[in-house]
Amino acid sequence: MHPFCITRGWKGNGGVDLTPVGDPRYLYHLFPILNAAPQLDYLRSIAQFNPLSVPVPADFAAGLSAKALRIKGDVNNLAGRARWYMWRYPEAAWSIAFGHYSTAQEHYEQLGRLHGFERSLMQKLDWRLERVNLALGKPALQSSISQWSCHPTLAGDAGGAVSGEVEDKASFHTALEDAPWWRVDLGSTCNITEVWLFNRIESHDLAMRAARLAVDIGASEDEYTEVTRYEADTPFGGADGTPLVLRFPPLITGRFVRIRLLHRNFLHLNQVEVYGEVCL
Repeated sequence: MHPFCITRGWKGNGGVDLTPVGDPRYLYHLFPILNAAPQLDYLRSIAQFNPLSVPVPADFAAGLSAKALRIKGDVNNLAGRARWYMWRYPEAAWSIAFGHYSTAQEHYEQLGRLHGFERSLMQKLDWRLERVNLALGKPALQSSISQWSCHPTLAGDAGGAVSGEVEDKASFHTALEDAPWWRVDLGSTCNITEVWLFNRIESHDLAMRAARLAVDIGASEDEYTEVTRYEADTPFGGADGTPLVLRFPPLITGRFVRIRLLHRNFLHLNQVEVYGEVCL
């Protein structure tokens, strides 16, 4: 693992450096810095890199280890949502691996921006941040928790999906069950025009778990009306800039928004955003 991947300043931890500096039994090959991914996804992605690795002398590896001790932050720190930056721009992955830049943020600010790079595919959706997300920070609940849940309580785990932080991973995770659900209480009756769903996208198989779902809207937590379904052979995205956007012409009135799978599986998403206006 490249010593830049988890540096001393990363989340206040002591860092991880597995480089066997000074051990003559080892030769060193430098790879572009990329985030871990399931094997087949990784192999498909690295096909764009040529060469895939470069031999470097031991003193060069030692220099990277020394520099990693001085780095404050995560090599992937582009507002927590740009894992894909180094996958999208191989030259950035190589520049950081060689130590020309310490983090993806530094590369973007000093070079990538000048060359018209996008800091993330989410950048094209920044316009939505000028609107009011009715679900942001509101109380949420889900049908169950599991060993993969991010929080030990139903409400705590469900609340991850209304934090406003779009990432590629799951922010809540139900158990395996028939038609698992997640819901948010908007706090008052609202005229709802859009629901945005951001999927977890670490792999195709995980994203596919949400490929058959329904959206229900209700005036109370016990009475819902199904307003739309999504049933597809391919999954929708999320932090890659391709969330599922469900629009309702005419608008729908309700206080509770529920996401429900149409089959037996785990339900996990990253974020749920709801747009419209509060009824006066």
